[in-house]
Amino acid sequence: MGKNIAHLTVAWINYLLIAGIIFPLYGLSKPGAFWPFFVLFSLLSLACIGIGILVSTIVSDVITATDVALFYTSPAFVFSGFTFPRWAMPWYDQFYAGLMPYTPFLDGFIKVYFMQLPLYYARKECGVLLLFIGVTLLVSIILLQQKINNNKTVLA
Repeated sequence: MGKNIAHLTVAWINYLLIAGIIFPLYGLSKPGAFWPFFVLFSLLSLACIGIGILVSTIVSDVITATDVALFYTSPAFVFSGFTFPRWAMPWYDQFYAGLMPYTPFLDGFIKVYFMQLPLYYARKECGVLLLFIGVTLLVSIILLQQKINNNKTVLA
């Protein structure tokens, strides 16, 4: 939980930079979209933090864990539908897009920010992000507990 809070604090600082400086600077500010965007951004951040914790739990070597994380997240813009429509992708690319938290975030972001719909309309995307958070953190906790139990038996 300590790592989650520390990373989430940094993510919120990034959010303030994006929503408070970058968007107004480029004329992308939308009235009334601040809080729905904050909720989606926080869910995306927690999902990404969860994936990072899971990867670092599974892979012991820091460099290898970084390589795995970069390999997993590098194609996020392409497969999320940000640069190319997902409906025009082959089924296997659409499947891979569903395995990344940026895809539901982008769908929800377009709804609540650019279309200025209430957060209710992004409930499916929020649910998918919550699923990412729950699964990755639960699996991480189970794997870490197994590592702790294995270390106790080795020491005994």
